[in-house]
Amino acid sequence: ASIWVRAPDWIDAGELALVARGHGVLIEAGGVFFADPPDPCPYFRMRLSSIAADRIPDGIRALALAAHEMTQGAPA
Repeated sequence: ASIWVRAPDWIDAGELALVARGHGVLIEAGGVFFADPPDPCPYFRMRLSSIAADRIPDGIRALALAAHEMTQGAPA
């Protein structure tokens, strides 16, 4: 199963995917699924079916840390 997530509008999911990868988390940036994606595109897909249930909370924390790192360039 997969879930779609909409991050805050200022987050670019492509950049988040790169930062998250550095934390061991893989997400799919959603821009490729739009005919005319927003810029930046805050949508991404997380696949959960191939992840052991006990590893998901740690992955969510790592994704939150990746998003937090991106706040350094967030608008005020």
